[in-house]
Amino acid sequence: MALTGKLIAHVEMNSGGRVLHDLLRHNPHDIASICPHKVHGCDLVSGQRGAVGSTILWHYTHDGKQHSTKELIEEIDEANQKIVFKVIEGELVEEIYKTFKITFQVEPKQDGKQLGTWTFEFEKPNVNVPDPTSLMALSGKLIGHVEISSGGKVLHDLLRHEPNNLSSICPEKVHGCDLISGERGAVGSIILWHYTHDGKRKTAKEIIEAVDETNHTVVFKVIEGEIVEEIYTAFKLSFHVEPKQNGKQLGIWTFEFEKPNVSVPYPTSLMDYLCDLIKDMDDHACTTK
Repeated sequence: MALTGKLIAHVEMNSGGRVLHDLLRHNPHDIASICPHKVHGCDLVSGQRGAVGSTILWHYTHDGKQHSTKELIEEIDEANQKIVFKVIEGELVEEIYKTFKITFQVEPKQDGKQLGTWTFEFEKPNVNVPDPTSLMALSGKLIGHVEISSGGKVLHDLLRHEPNNLSSICPEKVHGCDLISGERGAVGSIILWHYTHDGKRKTAKEIIEAVDETNHTVVFKVIEGEIVEEIYTAFKLSFHVEPKQNGKQLGIWTFEFEKPNVSVPYPTSLMDYLCDLIKDMDDHACTTK
């Protein structure tokens, strides 16, 4: 994983996005009376309460310790009930991370309900610093980037149409990929991966849920295996390609998952594993051109 990262978590809401947006933006001091075991106060340090450019100071307890965080309201979007906080002082940026930004916004669901979405964007001083997973919720999203040289179509086609070939490209990671049903690479087909992760041999049965040739996207939904039977209650992973400003491309993994409880960690180790897998695939594709 890179030193810069992003974590995304969703919470289904019943009260409406406007209510929570206004509470976070205009009345954050009231949260101390709503959940006093978590938040102890929120002081206005400068500017007008809820205005872009104003600064506030949170007093809260996390992981059994009292903390404080001074934040600048950097952006407001009324249409999406969005508010962006940039952490400028406190333990988060003085003891753990180099930079830290927090966004809350509201997104509609297909069933007519709404999702409150938290997004953390952060920069770590070194690779040993963990991602801020304990600040997140039960459902979340994790994104990893890998710069690639061989071209997005090559890696997309390898993952989609020839995943069984990965066992010869990186045999220490992947031992095989069987086609269980359907046509190889087609939406609705089911495949079974045999792989080693964290020193243990595992399996993952996945259904190809979506494909987009334009940006070389393939979406896998895990339906059986250790990932959804022992760790998470739901797990979806997608790979797609985006251009970089320097003319190169980024191979991007996105995990969307649901944890059974808050003690289950984010799948950062699996993200490292799959980013390394893409590097192996890219190196192989470059050497065999």
